Amino acid sequence: MLLSDMIFMTFPLEQILELREASQAEVIEYLSSSPVQIKVDSIFQCRTRYTSIENSDISPGDFYFRDGEFILFNLFTYSEYTTEDDNPLSHLNIQDLHQRFGPEVIRLRLRSSGFWPVHLVYPSAGVALRTTGNRTIMGISIFPPEALDEYLLIYDEPLPHGYYRPNPLPNTFSLDWLDRTLKMRYVSFSNLVEYLSPSPEQIQTQPVGKCSYYYTIIQNPDRHPGRFYFRKNNFTLFRVSLKDTPELSLLNPKDLRQRFGFYEFRFRARGSADFVHFVYPDAGVAFTTDGTTVYTIDLFPAISSQRFNLYDFTTFLEYVTMYDEPLPSIERSF
Repeated sequence: MLLSDMIFMTFPLEQILELREASQAEVIEYLSSSPVQIKVDSIFQCRTRYTSIENSDISPGDFYFRDGEFILFNLFTYSEYTTEDDNPLSHLNIQDLHQRFGPEVIRLRLRSSGFWPVHLVYPSAGVALRTTGNRTIMGISIFPPEALDEYLLIYDEPLPHGYYRPNPLPNTFSLDWLDRTLKMRYVSFSNLVEYLSPSPEQIQTQPVGKCSYYYTIIQNPDRHPGRFYFRKNNFTLFRVSLKDTPELSLLNPKDLRQRFGFYEFRFRARGSADFVHFVYPDAGVAFTTDGTTVYTIDLFPAISSQRFNLYDFTTFLEYVTMYDEPLPSIERSF
């Protein structure tokens, strides 16, 4: 179905679910949004800035994109619609939706109950509902299922005790697994600790490389390979190495350069002249290789190619400082 063929009468659940695959340009074209209806700002508690797109004359709700990638659709009815007849969600039945998107559901504890006493998240479906005490649906969110952690970060909601989504290393280390791990850069410190459930011995605080800062390092290889580095509860680095994860050798460095390349930094690894450390600031990815084997992969906050963010740039310089590497000239990778 073409975007131009969609007609919004009441809330079109099926079409919005399909729009998760649409590009930012396609959504802007469909909504015919004016410049004032396209904004770049943060959402609630999340520091990351998103492009929001809306046009209530065409469709209720707001679409949110991060660096051109769909992250979230939100429709809240508490302020725009005051009666059931005006509520575009009134035709949705919560029991029918639960049967369709369940049975796995997360019942979140809202930090401030406010207008909605219940926040239900269906992680496998990428759908979340907010309901009143009489089970009326007053809000709906749609997101890519693989972006659950970022969705939770946006709303700063604590996960129920004991709940986690494992992301184990597959038999064949793939770029798909790496893409899912990239999204974990947006997980809060508290949610990551809950996700990994590390033992006290698996949480350390220490400096890294030549950097004078102290970092909290979290790991639990039974739930996720690699180590996560935080400074003042802010994500700084994720690292997975061949030494700890032998399956990393199954990944081809040429595939990584093709996936993340164009602008790249090339460091000569201090340990050996045979190794090169490739760094992609706009992707937040770096890896060390001898040309045939990947020995380490680092993930850090990306410097967006679509905007300049001082925090991201400062964090990138911190990443460089960790390994005491002189900043080289930018080279193009073709």
